[in-house]
Amino acid sequence: MRGMDRYKAKEFLTGLGAFLCLLFWFFSSTIDAYSGSVVFEKAKTCQEKLQGSSKLMKYRHEWEKCITLYKKSILSSSTPQSVKEEVLFHLAELYLDLARFSGKSQDIKKAEEQSQELKLKYPDSHFIKIIEDRMTHHKPQILLARLNNVRYWSYPDYTRVVFDLSRVVTTTQKKQSSPERLWINFHNTQLENGLDQKLMTIQDGILTQVKAVQQTPVLVRVMLDLGQATDYRIIHFSDPDRVVVDVFGKEEQQLSSVRKPLSIPGIKRIMIDPGHGGKDPGAIGRNGLTEKDVVLDVGLRLKEMIKKNLGLEVLMTRDRDVFIPLEERTQLANGKRADLFISIHANASPNRKVHGLEIYTLGQATDSSALATAARENSIQEDSMKNLDGIIKLMLTDLSIMKRLDHSLEFADSTRQAFVRNLGTIYDLNDLGVKQAPFYVLMNAGMPSILAEISFISNPIEEKRLRNRSYREKIAHSLLLGIQEYILGNDQSAKVQDMNNSE
Repeated sequence: MRGMDRYKAKEFLTGLGAFLCLLFWFFSSTIDAYSGSVVFEKAKTCQEKLQGSSKLMKYRHEWEKCITLYKKSILSSSTPQSVKEEVLFHLAELYLDLARFSGKSQDIKKAEEQSQELKLKYPDSHFIKIIEDRMTHHKPQILLARLNNVRYWSYPDYTRVVFDLSRVVTTTQKKQSSPERLWINFHNTQLENGLDQKLMTIQDGILTQVKAVQQTPVLVRVMLDLGQATDYRIIHFSDPDRVVVDVFGKEEQQLSSVRKPLSIPGIKRIMIDPGHGGKDPGAIGRNGLTEKDVVLDVGLRLKEMIKKNLGLEVLMTRDRDVFIPLEERTQLANGKRADLFISIHANASPNRKVHGLEIYTLGQATDSSALATAARENSIQEDSMKNLDGIIKLMLTDLSIMKRLDHSLEFADSTRQAFVRNLGTIYDLNDLGVKQAPFYVLMNAGMPSILAEISFISNPIEEKRLRNRSYREKIAHSLLLGIQEYILGNDQSAKVQDMNNSE
């Protein structure tokens, strides 16, 4: 009997094991099919969102995000064939549309490959006629950008040249000797009428001239003839699209306040920079409040407070609702030889619970949120953001720049402390501290400079406060106290230094 019982038990366990294996297979295949379908739906949502936004369509990584989701769904082993058939169609469709924006022939080739795979695997698919019709009659021509204008600013230690474009472009560059020259190729680009072969003479010791040539029907070559130049950097900006080139002079040329040791005290002139403006609203709160309006109001209040309480000259990058490109804001401060530069902004976060104050100086990002804030404020392409971080890393090896950044950190901390004392007793102020990030508007500033994120406009409570004139007045007053304490602190340091020198 016992042997019979053992046999039945063994038989039962074997059957149970087989049942559990079958159950596991069923659920795992169901989960796999479910996950494949979920990814497919995510891919379709991604595509709909992308094609409904002219801003998103300008960035290649947004297209690649949707393409990656479709590819993930097609790799799922139990995704229905009918879904895989549709995925191939959407991939061909996406690559074809991407080619209109990228201007790259390889994207058209990818579209053709996906179309061919659709025909081979699903010869009876109704999608074939749709995509073939688009490939035949609506195949995109390579869209060419236009180089509309060339502008430049010349200073003792560097020259900035800006190339205004109609759309995003890819560039390559090469530096040559004998003669010293920097070539920049603008791919899939045509020159605006009147710019071809036009010579721009500069003769500032760093650059001698700039010339643009339509090298081929789809390539513009810009030649920057160099004088006593040592280095250069190229940054791509969006909204509007432009390429900014900074060319730096040799040490003996660097006589301006950008590079020479700072002379503090002696602060007589302050530049206030209300962020964004005009066609660029900046961050927008849930109830429609725009960053550009808030910071302009705070900036104008601060201007009057400085003139009344400190008796200093105050300049503004903008005093009304106009758009000023980032590269021009610092130039205004340098050109007017400002002694302090303060850029005023209102922060934003996908998490609407985030709130508080952040004061930034130029540097490598201290954390991921700082990098995200800089990316939003810079409005530059993703690759350029990485390049910018690398450029700043190299800049921080320059002792004269480090001296200026030390003063900027003192200025930032004085401002932070003033906010805590002035606003912290009235409001629930979340002090997020002094941070560093690669803000383009702070680069090349020849004076202590900070960027103040005065509140999170994305936070409903802080957006409501920012609507209130009294709150904006208190913010301006906090900024005033920060400036005042920084000046007084450096006055005391200077007196101690003078006493030591007299001894």
